[in-house]
Amino acid sequence: MIQSETALQWLTRKKDPTIFLNTGHEGIDQQLPEGTIPINSVTEIAGDSGVGKIENEEGLLLLERVYIERVYTPGDMINTFDRIDEDLLKISYVPLVVINSIGAILSDTPFMDNYNKTQVSIEGSLVVEQVLKRMRDFCSLSGGTIITLNHLVHWRGYPCPALGNTWIKASIISARIILERSEDGILTARVQKRNERNQIKIQYEVNQGGFCAVSK
Repeated sequence: MIQSETALQWLTRKKDPTIFLNTGHEGIDQQLPEGTIPINSVTEIAGDSGVGKIENEEGLLLLERVYIERVYTPGDMINTFDRIDEDLLKISYVPLVVINSIGAILSDTPFMDNYNKTQVSIEGSLVVEQVLKRMRDFCSLSGGTIITLNHLVHWRGYPCPALGNTWIKASIISARIILERSEDGILTARVQKRNERNQIKIQYEVNQGGFCAVSK
């Protein structure tokens, strides 16, 4: 039986490297590796509430076929990746996984078996490493892309993604898009690329399509 498919479906099924995602803001895209959200790796969008993380993710929900799984713990997330491998990848290529929000799912890991909550525990770091390994396996085996949404914490006056050093220094995360809102309401984004210190702040707005340049 011959089944019809669109050109986009064919390119996606063949894992064509020209298929890519962008943010909708040309200036932000230019700061990303190769000018797009990298494939075969993890990109994190981190920011405080009301800066556009969810709006950009909701645009992804317009994709034709979407599988949604509710997860509450690191174990739930690992099991979900197992089901993707065992079930979905047998019938379809899975090009994209969006995790909203990684900060909530792993929120307890810094304090596991640490009653005074003053240090990042060894056990919590091991759990984060297990999750990172499972994400790395998915990207390398399926060729898919993972986008994680996270919130910011402020340490010594400097905003950084939540979950501690084990998460922040993870090599599987190719780039982070850090979204901030100033006291006067101006939205800015900066891209953190792996092993690069220089970052450019770019002003942006949010519409139904995601990030966009500031209208004049």
